[in-house]
Amino acid sequence: MRIFPTVADPPIRKTILIAFGCLCFRVAALGAELPTNPAVYQVGDSIEYRLGKTWFGVSVVKVDGERYYVHRDGKSTSEYLTWNRWATGDELRPLGNKTIELAKIQAGENKLDGLYLQIQTSMFGGRISFSYQYYWFRPDGNIYFGVPPGGLAKPGNFGPILERDPKNCGHYGVSGGKLNLQRNGEKPATFDFSTEGGDAVLHFNGPALVRVGQFKEKQSLEANYEGGNSAAGGGVFVSASGNFHFHADGTFDSGSVVSFDSKGDKSAASGGSTQSNQGQYQLGGNTLQLTYSDGKSVSFTVFPYPDKEEFPPEHMGINGQIYKLQPGH
Repeated sequence: MRIFPTVADPPIRKTILIAFGCLCFRVAALGAELPTNPAVYQVGDSIEYRLGKTWFGVSVVKVDGERYYVHRDGKSTSEYLTWNRWATGDELRPLGNKTIELAKIQAGENKLDGLYLQIQTSMFGGRISFSYQYYWFRPDGNIYFGVPPGGLAKPGNFGPILERDPKNCGHYGVSGGKLNLQRNGEKPATFDFSTEGGDAVLHFNGPALVRVGQFKEKQSLEANYEGGNSAAGGGVFVSASGNFHFHADGTFDSGSVVSFDSKGDKSAASGGSTQSNQGQYQLGGNTLQLTYSDGKSVSFTVFPYPDKEEFPPEHMGINGQIYKLQPGH
């Protein structure tokens, strides 16, 4: 990855690096290369790295067995904004390294089963903004607040997720028109609760939650999907977009583009970066496995959206980000 800046004074440059780095990781998490070996941490995780006697917040960029390639998050002094390095398990720890009190078993039934999406809208500067909330309900009373990492090929195996990301795990129970929820480390909460279409649609705590669909096993596609994010603040505008082009023969190519534009009182800066990958894919259920040209692979949690009979689907959810089908497919 190369970055092509022009000129910027130190305060603007620091703001650019922070905003640019954060947005890069959201796209890089989908384009990075990973081995299939099980790992405690995965690409995109925010953790802590020990340098001497001090712990610094970092993001995981690559995983190679028990080694992790980490990037400094850029939230401290400028000398630590851009360093990257390989680290092993004894040099890393979960973010904050705090003992989290596990949620208690909640009263009521545990019949819900599936990944649910809740779309929330807000207005900012006259524009509509969308945010996506995910809940993974399990029929044993466990719940994951977010998108389960690595696909749903083995939905009953909740233990590894609890070990890797305990703060987003918890328990639920449904009783008498009420949903009892408790996330690990937080107090329990109770909401009015109802369903539609069996358990296809849930109503509690805001807009309706819709259970996402699944792909057929060994599904093939001839389609190009694109999605993106943007962020603005402090005179800096950063945008990132990524695309996945799936071919019917089981191959894929993907790419990402990140750019920034900054203007200050005395100076300005602009730049960008690109990344591309090729390989083969396997798609089935809610799991997408990408195998890169060098043999390394990574799995994502995916779903068609909306869940209709149209094919290819108008949108595809990939690790929580919604990608739109491009014209011509």
